[in-house]
Amino acid sequence: MAVVGKREQDAVLRHIEKVLPANCKIELLGSSAAIEHNIPGLPTLTKDVDLSLVVMDKDGTRLAAMDVVEEVLERLAVEPDQKPEDESWVKVYVPLDEAKYQVDFIRGKNRDRPRGTFIERSILEDIIARSQPRGRILLPSLTDLIVMKAWASVDQARHAEDRPAEGDRFKRRAEAYARDARTYAEAAITRRELDPRRMDELLGKMAHHRKGPVEDVLLRAGALAR
Repeated sequence: MAVVGKREQDAVLRHIEKVLPANCKIELLGSSAAIEHNIPGLPTLTKDVDLSLVVMDKDGTRLAAMDVVEEVLERLAVEPDQKPEDESWVKVYVPLDEAKYQVDFIRGKNRDRPRGTFIERSILEDIIARSQPRGRILLPSLTDLIVMKAWASVDQARHAEDRPAEGDRFKRRAEAYARDARTYAEAAITRRELDPRRMDELLGKMAHHRKGPVEDVLLRAGALAR
């Protein structure tokens, strides 16, 4: 599959925007959001576009239901390559300009179980509600991105514990996400955008089994001080 830089990501997003329902926007996540933030010290290419579909109406802002995601996929004329039973995410390959780009539509888990390994929907919706609009694109703050990277690092560490045969691979990914959190934090400090109170707010919304490990990653990343 084709790699994704800023130019390719912009093209993929414009392509998706053309088929969005009128009341929908796109929330950028992960490395895709980092590309938009132009964070120094990070790779300028990534393997996919990470996003969520967001519905905006009189009741506020919320993650799109699965039927809305499926409607958009139908309009794009693509089929899911992977979709877990809980519909927490969908991976597709979007053809564009003689290439195919991996796009992950993230919806999150209904709740974060004690050994959960994916972001909780309520946390994701909280982040979406605080995101900055750029036309039909929503961009999370650097502070919120740091917290999501710390959450992802904890997920990979849990995978390493639960799947020892692949432990080394998951440990490397946990370390990579923790390094990303530190790089994001350094950029946020330089730009005076780091918001420890917001981090504490998000930590306060997490289950006890999640809060402690995520906080540890944030402390090691220099994003929090106790």
